[in-house]
Amino acid sequence: MTDLLVLIMILLGSSIMLLGSVGLMRFPDVYSRIHALGVSSTLGIGCILLASFTFFCFVENTGSVKEIIIVVVLFLTSPVIVHLLSQTAYRRGIPLHQDSIIDELKTSVDEELV
Repeated sequence: MTDLLVLIMILLGSSIMLLGSVGLMRFPDVYSRIHALGVSSTLGIGCILLASFTFFCFVENTGSVKEIIIVVVLFLTSPVIVHLLSQTAYRRGIPLHQDSIIDELKTSVDEELV
């Protein structure tokens, strides 16, 4: 039963990472690509690490807390890094996709520069 759970979590994590890679190729601008990679890497690697923790804890009986600590650090730092990357791209002047309707940062960045 545990092996099945580990298999499902590894397949889920790998599928999420694959979808993030497809998003990298298909999305039109840098901001949506960063979003796709940020979400997929966080959830995909999180699932794979939890599968590793489950396997070593319940099957091999040599579990450690390292995987859980890595997952917690990943879930805390990855969204911050993705936000900073997209904010840096915006401040450098990388344009939004032409179909983007609303630019909510335009007024706040213009007020900051003045």
